[in-house]
Amino acid sequence: MSIHEVKDKVINCADRFGYSNSQQISQLEHVFSNCDPQEVFQGLVEVFKEDSNNLSVRQELAGRLLFRTSPKARFDLYTEIKDCLLYFDLSVEHLPFYFVEQCGLDAVKDALKRFQHDSLTEREKESLDSIEFWLGNYEKWKEQQRKKGTPCAPG
Repeated sequence: MSIHEVKDKVINCADRFGYSNSQQISQLEHVFSNCDPQEVFQGLVEVFKEDSNNLSVRQELAGRLLFRTSPKARFDLYTEIKDCLLYFDLSVEHLPFYFVEQCGLDAVKDALKRFQHDSLTEREKESLDSIEFWLGNYEKWKEQQRKKGTPCAPG
């Protein structure tokens, strides 16, 4: 499955069913488990890099799938965060949490520090502030998920 096909499946599912339809999420998880993890990663992250009328729902679904499927991919953390800043939905915690799971909390915090010297738009600064907020709540969120019995990630 190509990057474009992964992205389209998520967008179509989000637009049709929203982000909380467990049957659809399970189906997409199953489909993506049989795909190249690099393609899955890139297709899911692409949802965060463009504007849309249904941005929040699309990003929430893409984020949940990214975190739950946890595709092992190679990527430059700074570049991926930078490319997502303009359209990142401030309420979607799963993208920063995926980065923490893959790269470690310290690595994500270090990547965010690199933005201090960059010229960013106000919108990009808001996204960075939101990501920092989510990082500060990561352990608490993960513990809440465990208590609820909600799967945080595979394994």
